[in-house]
Amino acid sequence: MHRVTLLRGARAGLVSSSLVQLRPSACSAYAAQPSPPPGGEQALARAARLLSGRLRSKAELVEKLSAASGGDEQPCFSPSAVAYAAERCEELRLLDDASFASQLAAHKWRTASWSAGRIRQALRLRKVGHEESEAALAALFGPGGEACAGDEEEAGDAALLKAARRQWKLSRGAAPEARLRRLQGWLARRGHGWGTVRDVTEALLRELAAEQAAASATEEG
Repeated sequence: MHRVTLLRGARAGLVSSSLVQLRPSACSAYAAQPSPPPGGEQALARAARLLSGRLRSKAELVEKLSAASGGDEQPCFSPSAVAYAAERCEELRLLDDASFASQLAAHKWRTASWSAGRIRQALRLRKVGHEESEAALAALFGPGGEACAGDEEEAGDAALLKAARRQWKLSRGAAPEARLRRLQGWLARRGHGWGTVRDVTEALLRELAAEQAAASATEEG
């Protein structure tokens, strides 16, 4: 019995010693985490719900959290609570302006064939910073965020030519002048400059001429 008591005492001493050794580091780690300001946790929960619905830039999230709700004149959360929520969302990787800019730019380019200029404007409206916007555009269009208008395929504009080709085919049967106007309007509404509009329409006209020549050769043969 005396031996068992000694063993239990030794084990208790080891555990107590371990806790004493761990306590300073645990306390310092805890102290490194700032305590949330009043309303900070509520603001963080609200931010998480907002970001689960759709992607937002940091400035958009801050603006949303800072706005008043319902008919209240006072905002829901204090500036310190809003700042805490935004910073925590960044730490938790729920909020990332660089990733947001890249995803929005790629989506608009691939699904709507928007030009670099129009994407840049959209990112500015979504309150994305200049550095993040230009990095996203450079990833899609190359340095400077603009594709070279004179060589669509080598500059990465093959997708635009493919989309324009689909639009061109939709107007099949209409007069050539009307088809050109529709295509040029479609490109212009997506923010493409005259150089790109000219190059795309000329490429499609060359394809049309080649198709007509092939059809004539088949009929003669």
